[in-house]
Amino acid sequence: MAVKLCTVSDFAEELRKLGKSGFTLDGVHQFLKDHPIEPESLRPFLFFRTSHYTRNLIHEAPGGDLSLYAIVWLPGQWTPVHDHGSWGVVGVVQGVLEERSYLSASGAAGSCS
Repeated sequence: MAVKLCTVSDFAEELRKLGKSGFTLDGVHQFLKDHPIEPESLRPFLFFRTSHYTRNLIHEAPGGDLSLYAIVWLPGQWTPVHDHGSWGVVGVVQGVLEERSYLSASGAAGSCS
């Protein structure tokens, strides 16, 4: 059975319905499998700058407990080492993403500050 493609706005609305109890690794993984995004609906959010990557807000829930961004890099662009302070999910629409994880000098995971 083919899964119906969602517009990015429908994806955000359905994601909000998942609720905090659904935000587990397994819950989000299943959600992503069940709600593939129609690539064309992302087009308005896929703009970039030649000088550095862009973070383009797609949706932010009231209260700020959920946000959805299109993060766009051109080949060769990068971010400095950083910590998000929360967990997130990354999906690649086009191209390849390379990610490196680091531990502090003491061997503990944690803040980069």
